[in-house]
Amino acid sequence: MIDLSAFSEEKFDAKKWINTACQNRHPQETVEKQLVDLEMKLQMMSEEIAASLEEQSTAALLRVPRATRDVIRVRDDAVSLRHSVSSILLKLKKLYHGLRNQRLSPPLFREEIKGFPHSLFQGEKSNNLPGL
Repeated sequence: MIDLSAFSEEKFDAKKWINTACQNRHPQETVEKQLVDLEMKLQMMSEEIAASLEEQSTAALLRVPRATRDVIRVRDDAVSLRHSVSSILLKLKKLYHGLRNQRLSPPLFREEIKGFPHSLFQGEKSNNLPGL
C-alpha cells in the first residue's frame, strides 16, 4: 500500500517521494520493476479517487433540488408567519387603543375579547409550521 499523505503536503516534492519509494524497495527487486509497480499502484489509486469524486459529486448534485425546495418552503412559511404575527399585532394595537381611548363600550369590548383567542388559534392553524 502506498502512503498518500505526502501528496497533501503544501511543499510536496515528487522527485524526493519517488527516490524514497525506490530506496525502500526489496533488495531482490529491480528498480525498473519497482517503478512499474509504483506507477500501476498510483494509476489505480488515481482511478479510485476519481470514481469516488464522481460518485460524491453526483450525489451532491442530486441533493441540490431538494435543498432548494426546502429553502423555498421555509421562506414561504416565514412569510406566512410574518403575516400572521403582523395581523395579531394589529389586533392587539386596536384592542389597546380601544381600551386606552375608551371607545369600546363594555359589550363591544366583550365581543372583541371573545373573538380574539379564536382568531389567534386560526392563525396558528393556518401556518402549519412544524416545531413552532
